[in-house]
Amino acid sequence: MLDFRILNNLITSGLLILLICSCSNKIIPSCMQFNSFSLSSYHRDNGNNFNSQREFCCILDQISMNEIYPGTDLSCSKILNDYFYCNICFNCPKNNLTTFNGNNYLINSNNSIEITREIINLLKNMTMGGEEFDLFLLKYPNFQ
Repeated sequence: MLDFRILNNLITSGLLILLICSCSNKIIPSCMQFNSFSLSSYHRDNGNNFNSQREFCCILDQISMNEIYPGTDLSCSKILNDYFYCNICFNCPKNNLTTFNGNNYLINSNNSIEITREIINLLKNMTMGGEEFDLFLLKYPNFQ
């Protein structure tokens, strides 16, 4: 026969696992691998040992974000990932950018060029984003 303490521990453990699993889906948006664009580009701030990426949930699909941005030879998704350290989750219900510090910004544009421009204009006014923008302009001075 099962000891009452063992049964109590099993029930408590099961409830704890259920609670953790049910909460995590509400806190962290689900982005299936085939629905995301993420490379191994991480922002590295040697002074703070800071390795991170921003998260961008996008209403568009991956094909739409492959449009070449004017003044560059890069797709919009490549610019956001490689130069502004954004993981991209496609086919989301709304455009939302989560920055390094966890702040969320609603992105109102609805085409790839305008979305990319809006995100860059937002980020270039932030400390790290400003540095990233300056480096990007060195390589792509014809960026519009």
